[in-house]
Amino acid sequence: MRTERCTKQPSHRDFCHDSCLRKKSRQKQAAAGDRGRSATGISLPAIRDTFMKTKTPTLLTIASLMSILIAGCAYDTPVQRYSESKSHFHKPPEIMSHNYPDKDVYRIFQQGATGFVPISSIREDLEAQAERFATRQGKSIVILGSNMSKPPYILGNFPRMELIFAVIDNPKKQ
Repeated sequence: MRTERCTKQPSHRDFCHDSCLRKKSRQKQAAAGDRGRSATGISLPAIRDTFMKTKTPTLLTIASLMSILIAGCAYDTPVQRYSESKSHFHKPPEIMSHNYPDKDVYRIFQQGATGFVPISSIREDLEAQAERFATRQGKSIVILGSNMSKPPYILGNFPRMELIFAVIDNPKKQ
């Protein structure tokens, strides 16, 4: 076996041997006519490009499906009349005594997507939805009662809340 000496400068000694070996390897491949090709005859850059083209959309698809699943776990109901709807809790919320007609008393429910949603943000969302509902009718709201889930928020016990409110005429300014 014949060994060739490296002709590079001594200052590049660390890289010299590797560089010479790579150069020899490329020369052998070129002589064999299979430069950059695998055993199947497909070029290695082509394999890498094909892999990246198919892998990236797959990762994007998986990520989008996961976000849909997580977002799909959130649950809320439209504003419903209290007398015509059923509570989402085993024990319905206690409401304060009032003299509002049944047609003006409503219920709204919301459940967080995960156990990491703060119950305070669910309450704020419910109150904002109730306010928007009343504002569209030119009225305001009075909260009569609420019910919320108890922690710990694990194993499907996500934060959830039900709000009972009455829609009343706006107070007249004097």
